[in-house]
Amino acid sequence: MSWTCRFVVVCGAGWAAAGLLVLLAACDGKSRETPPASEALAGDSEHGLHVVHSERLRTIMDELRALNLLGLAQDPEVEWHSGRDPVKVAQLASELASDARLIPTVYRGTEMTVESRRVFDELAATLERECRELGRLAAKDDRARMKAKVAEIVDTCNACHANFRGPVLALAAPRGLRG
Repeated sequence: MSWTCRFVVVCGAGWAAAGLLVLLAACDGKSRETPPASEALAGDSEHGLHVVHSERLRTIMDELRALNLLGLAQDPEVEWHSGRDPVKVAQLASELASDARLIPTVYRGTEMTVESRRVFDELAATLERECRELGRLAAKDDRARMKAKVAEIVDTCNACHANFRGPVLALAAPRGLRG
């Protein structure tokens, strides 16, 4: 092997080793999970989080309404049409799940009893889980189970709104899905 070839091999190995060292230094052995919603950044103001979160939720819900998933859930006879793109439903469900995870952070300054806080956080976690499940069902284009999952999501929203916002703001309950 010529001197030039040896130099390239040694330099290439050196760069690879340097890259590996940088990668190892960045990975301290701890998993890099998304922090729970209760661990917002210190600079996050409650008002700012509420405004941004409310606008995001409004946008996501408007897009879901446009797909008429609630109509799909309320009436088993409603036809599935091309406007209800399962990929879009999966994307919106994922976005809604991410926002549900943030609900406890957005309302962290709201005074509640310990039990109310536990119920509130549990409902937010339930909503996140149900939305992730809806996303998985949409990815499989499992329409029958999507209808039932949408009904569960509406029930969870209604439970939270009834307990923490007032029944006036709750969503319309699906008809005829529960026996």
